[in-house]
Amino acid sequence: MSEIEDPHPELDLSVQELIYAGLEAVEAAISIDLCAYLHVSGDFGPQLFLSSPNLSNLSPAVAFDLFSGLRDALDWAALNATEPGIEQTCVLAGYESVTVATAGPISRGLFAVGRTARPLLDQERHVATRLCSALGNACHRLEAAVTSVRLQGVAEPPPSS
Repeated sequence: MSEIEDPHPELDLSVQELIYAGLEAVEAAISIDLCAYLHVSGDFGPQLFLSSPNLSNLSPAVAFDLFSGLRDALDWAALNATEPGIEQTCVLAGYESVTVATAGPISRGLFAVGRTARPLLDQERHVATRLCSALGNACHRLEAAVTSVRLQGVAEPPPSS
């Protein structure tokens, strides 16, 4: 059996745009200090999408702690077979956070939404969980579809202007 290798292993731009738009929507719905998504797909390592805080405003130690905490939470969710879309509470680099693990056919991810001063209220947790679950499902399905098209050799449409 021969394997077809994807000539474009990087995350598709349309998936990246969806992730950033979704993170902006979460921030518009809830007043938060942390809005992040860690995405793992295919043969490449985790990719961090950070809407808040601005990465340039973090010290190297806090940035490392945040990324490590997200990666550990994503790995924990995978090892413990956490049902996708189920929220967990944790502290990530000083942020009282809610994490939502998501998974698809070829990728998985972890959203983290939180604040430094106080935890999210129940209604805010509910909104964050619903938005992150829906966004994760859309991202994983879009990525699977784009990858399938690439592997079948179908020409991609030209970028929109």
